[in-house]
Order: sequence, then structure tokens, then C-alpha cells
Amino acid sequence: MGRIGRIFSLIKNNGLSAPAAMLRRRLNAAPKVQSRRAAKLVRRSMDKSILDMQKSRKFNKNPLISILMPVYNTDIDMLRCVIESVIAQTYGRWELCICDGSDGEHQKVGDCCAAYAADDERIKYRKLFENKGIAANTNECALMASGEYMALLDHDDMLHPSALYKVTEEIEKSGADFIYTDEMTFAGSIDNVLLTNFKPDYSPDMLRGNNYICHFTVFDAGLFKSAGGFRSEYDGSQDHDIFLRMTKEAKRISHIPEILYFWRAHEGSVVEDVAAKGYAVDAGIRAVRDDLAEWGENAEVGPTDVYPTVYRVRYNLTDEPRVSVIITDEACDSDECADSLKITEYGNYEIIKIHGGSAEINRRVENMPEGNFVLLLDGGAEAVAAGWMRELLSHAAREDAGAVGTGLFNRDGTVESYFMITGIGKDGTAVHAGRGLRSGDNGYLGRMGFCQNVNALNSACLMVSRAKFLETGGLDEKLSSAYNRIDLCLRLKKIGYNNIYTPFAALRLAPCATGRKKRKSRTETEYFLDKWRDGLCDPYYNVNFRRDGTYLL
Repeated sequence: MGRIGRIFSLIKNNGLSAPAAMLRRRLNAAPKVQSRRAAKLVRRSMDKSILDMQKSRKFNKNPLISILMPVYNTDIDMLRCVIESVIAQTYGRWELCICDGSDGEHQKVGDCCAAYAADDERIKYRKLFENKGIAANTNECALMASGEYMALLDHDDMLHPSALYKVTEEIEKSGADFIYTDEMTFAGSIDNVLLTNFKPDYSPDMLRGNNYICHFTVFDAGLFKSAGGFRSEYDGSQDHDIFLRMTKEAKRISHIPEILYFWRAHEGSVVEDVAAKGYAVDAGIRAVRDDLAEWGENAEVGPTDVYPTVYRVRYNLTDEPRVSVIITDEACDSDECADSLKITEYGNYEIIKIHGGSAEINRRVENMPEGNFVLLLDGGAEAVAAGWMRELLSHAAREDAGAVGTGLFNRDGTVESYFMITGIGKDGTAVHAGRGLRSGDNGYLGRMGFCQNVNALNSACLMVSRAKFLETGGLDEKLSSAYNRIDLCLRLKKIGYNNIYTPFAALRLAPCATGRKKRKSRTETEYFLDKWRDGLCDPYYNVNFRRDGTYLL
């Protein structure tokens, strides 16, 4: 039996299976079919010919990667499994730095680690005099490290044999100093996939709401040191804390959209029951709150209904700038939309009704005497909650923000659109994220239930500062509302702003707009596609998902 076979054998005879159905409900994971396909995808990626090719490749950059792995009272079979997964790496220039904080009743942990260290000089082992906690113990691992890059590995998980190869390949290609990959969670057997985490490219707003980066993460050793290492006051969410700090300092952040990390669900692990580790939730909230404060953001952080470790950031406004609400839609009575705004608790806004297209909107914005922010609102949308405008404005007022938008629901409670996923669909332009889901269904891994960065927003509701709107040149006057908001979002992103989706300002579709689709001429579609030929690929929509927007493999 080869090394890969031994790894599978170790896994299949080890660990407690968390109830898969319960875990899926908790994490709002993808259906079984996706998990089966993910398992096949991983199996194919472990084909011997692929792994042999990787072993023979020579890199120009050949960094030493120091893997930091603190251990504490670890199950011996799990420990052997994780160490074997490191030894099986097709990229061989690594060192495994193990610090052992186990108590006196777990001497076998130290014996196991020491035996591996004696057999392979790349494995460094050190017994700690006391267990200082996960953050401090990981810092002790870092003191043992001599690599140009560092990587994080939990003592009960497992690496894909290509993990370090793929990371080195990315370093060679892009010079990235912070890299993360996709991952999957399993129980007992590697074939028992509970969920897969296919991640977006770097999304700072999503990271504030949830540590979506998680595993597998590799970063420049200098970046780690400049960030100050791990902080014990955030034990339980120490990774989230340091990721927030390192990603803001990193010169290039790369995401590898491949499953290269296997996260084990077992009794006592966070993924099995986060309620058993409530301190981790509290630490995560403090990590986000304190990080915002360090960067001068006036904000509050609290939990959401999605999951305990998914947070909502409320940005506080320092003043109440004027919002110019431009209501557009010839198919609906703009008076009905305007009447619905009476529920709005934010008082400093004006309503401008127009029946023209992009050119008239541009003229209105250019000639505004007062408005600091522009809110493009479809006449077929209605406000349903008092705080919706303040929520949009609290994001739009941020220096890094481009356009800000929210979800649109049908009157029967189904989702009309959360935001737009670009570069997919029948014509390759864009599709509505979440269309057809029921109210309360937050989609893949609950992502529609918290703020995140997106490539483009739907046309129902879009807020942007007047200055940034004019900086882009305004709406493209060759495009109708079917495309002009998407085009504006893409141009805002191109010049360096982050477009933001928030679920906390959702609107409802008016009766006049129900069942109506915006008309898109073939000429307009061709113009849009030609204009964005090289810029429609959505960095926040994982390449492993279906190209129709359904989030399946």
C-alpha cells in the first residue's frame, strides 16, 4: 500500500462521525450531490500520474515552507494521519514545526511526534513546559520556523498531497505573499464529505463578517512578523484575528480554487459544534471590532441569525449627508415607490422621478445642487423596513466603497435577486444570485445572509457617492437599465473601489413589476460583451460552480 493509501486507511479507521444531516442544516451546506462530486474531484486530483508529474517539476522560486502545527492531547490516529499527509506532499521543500502542549496523561503524543522527527529531519518537535493556549503555542511553532513562508495546519486535519505544490506554483506565478485554498469537511472517511467550501477571491467585507478564508493558508514569514503574530486574547478565533491584520498589509493575496485541505468534523471540534466553544464566537466578534477600531472605523459588531460565527458590522455615520433618490421605471407608477419610502427613518433625502434613460440620469446627477449620495431606485421596488436607507448609506460613505446594493424579494417571499454574478448565464453577461430561493434561505454556506463584496449589483437598488459616480463618467448612455448598473459597478471596481452587497436593507417587488423582465436587445448585449470582453469573469464566484449561477459543481 502506498503512502496515499495508508492515509485513507488511517482516516477510515479513525474519528467520530458527526451527524451529516445535522451539520448540513447548521451550516446551510450544499446538497449531497455536490459532496459526492467533490469527493470524486478530490480523488481525480490524487491520480498517481498527476502526483508523479508534480514531484518531478523544478521551480525557479523554491521557497522553504514552514508548517506550524501546535498539538494538544491529540488522538494518536489523527496525529499520524496529519503528519503522514505532510510527508506525502509532492513539493518537498518544507519543514513541519510541532509544539506540544499536551498534559502528562498524553505522553504518547510526544512519543509519536518524536518518532516522526527522528525519521525525517524536516520534522521539528518541541515539548512545551506548559500549555499556553492555541495562539501562544502557534507562536512557539513560529519561533522554530526558518522558512520564507509559513503555513497553518490543525493537529486533527489533513492536507491534500498537492497542497504545497499548488501553493508554490502560485508563488512562482504571481509572487503572492498571502495564499488560501478551498477546503472540504469530512467525518470518519474521506469519502464521507459533509460539506465543501468553495470560496470567493479576497473579499474584505466577507472576511469581516466571517472567517471564510480559514484553511489552507500560507503567508510570507515577514508578513506574519510585521503583523505581530497571534494574540492570545483572541484564542478560539485567533486565525480570524491575524487574517484580518495580514490581508490589509499583504501586497498580493491569491486564492487557489481547489480543495487542498480536509477539515475533520469530530466530537469537540469547532465545526462539529460551535456552541460547545462559545468563547470562539465572542473572540471572533472582538477580533472584527478591534480590527475596525485599529483602522479608524466607527462600527459595531454583533452576531447574525445565519450562524454564531457569522457577524454583522454596523458602520456608524458621523453626519447625515443628503441622499438623492432617483426613481426610474416607465412600467411602474413612481408615486407608489415614493409612497413606500415614507417608512424610511433616515430623514435627509430627496426624491427625483424621471422617465428617461442613462443620459437623463447623468444630467440630473451632474446638476444636483445638494445630493452627496445618489440612490438609483427602480420604480418597481418598495421599501419594507425603516432602516434600509441608513444601512445602504453607512456602507456607501466608506472611503473604499463603490456601489452598495441589497436584495429584492417577490411578494410571495421568494428571492428575485440578491446581486449579479457576472460572466455566466446563457449569453455570458450576468445572472441574478439567489433567484427562486425562499425567504430565509441564505444560499450556499449562508453567504447571502451577510455583507460581502460583489462584482455587480442588481438594477433595483444601487447607492453610490455622487463624487464616485462622476469619477467613473456616470452611466454608459448606450446601455439601458438592463446593463447600465452592472457596467457602472464594473467601472467602479476597475478603478479600485469595492462594491458591497448587504442583506440588511432588502426591498420588495411592487405588483406592477411582478413577472416583468427588462428588455435586452441583441445589439445592446453584443456591445456590453464587447466592452467587457476581458473583465466579466466574476472573482467572487468560484470556478467550480455551475455557470448558470446555481452554486453546484
